[in-house]
Amino acid sequence: MTRITTAMNPAQVLDTLHRADGYFITNTARDMSQSDYKNRILLHTDLLAAPSRDAAGYFSLEITGGASVHVDILRKQVDPFLKLKLLREQMPDTLFQTLCRGVNLFGYRPYPQNVIRLTVREFAKYVDVWRTFDFMNHVPNMQAVFEEVAKAGKINEPSICFSTGPEHTDQFYVAKVKEIMAVTGDEIILCIKNHGGLGTPKRIGDLV
Repeated sequence: MTRITTAMNPAQVLDTLHRADGYFITNTARDMSQSDYKNRILLHTDLLAAPSRDAAGYFSLEITGGASVHVDILRKQVDPFLKLKLLREQMPDTLFQTLCRGVNLFGYRPYPQNVIRLTVREFAKYVDVWRTFDFMNHVPNMQAVFEEVAKAGKINEPSICFSTGPEHTDQFYVAKVKEIMAVTGDEIILCIKNHGGLGTPKRIGDLV
């Protein structure tokens, strides 16, 4: 398969994905550190691993976002932008990915629109793929992020959050995707976020 690299624009990335006859893998190092190691993995360690990660041929490396940004600043005393700059020097070919909580950005409360847009613009200088979600699947909470990512020429990966309530039917999720695409257009990568682990392989397969 053709390797996806930072030299490609979003249209080329999506075309390569569409034409592929295999699978691409995202290394979610952010979640590994956040969930399994309590964010104890330091930038020094990430930099040591960076050349091997770059050579692995991943679709992307999810290295920022979620809780990692405030932990970098408050606990590790690391500038999150410098972190991405240094990692990019060691990983010139691999797309960088982030997890964004929509109106909550990388935090735990809603932020004003001007803060959201400025934050996305600054991080988009380093981050190629934006996996954005709202836990209630409320599309307006993600709209500002979608718009700024598109303006920056980066890749939107909007997420629908999966659950198993009686209202969470295939029709419900299809309607949500149509609502998302009314904002983003169709040049996206769609993510099904099974964050609660409620979706069985069969159920997720049926939805796909």
